[in-house]
Amino acid sequence: MITNIIVAVLLIQQLSFASADAEGPRIGFSFVHESLMVVPVFLNGRGPYRFLFDTGATNTILSNRVADQLNIPVGKTQTLLTVGGTAVATKRIIDVIRIGNTQITQLPIVAADLKLMRTLHVDGIIGGDCLKQFRISIDYAHQLITIEP
Repeated sequence: MITNIIVAVLLIQQLSFASADAEGPRIGFSFVHESLMVVPVFLNGRGPYRFLFDTGATNTILSNRVADQLNIPVGKTQTLLTVGGTAVATKRIIDVIRIGNTQITQLPIVAADLKLMRTLHVDGIIGGDCLKQFRISIDYAHQLITIEP
């Protein structure tokens, strides 16, 4: 009888740990320049594209090259203020952006050619306008991001 109780307690503990581990979809990331996170992103069903995961960026930015390859219509031209200065950008709308199992539809973004993106060899930057919709945890040791609604 006591053996059955002990086995039951151990099984419940294992299930609790499994539930804690399965918080949400985990996305693997890589580092550029030792500390900047790059995640795989799918745009309108194509990809993966390499995006800098930047919690400090206001906007999600896509390179003009990729925006043109995906035939994303060009909207209004604007000046984008970046850490490296200003850049000419165009407003565009991505039909579907997917990061891991997380998906956003009709996301307004800006398309621009930034020196930072060329230097880091990334196709875009995931910014706060996209990230603010989710609860995000970052496991630097295992290079995993968890994104939950």
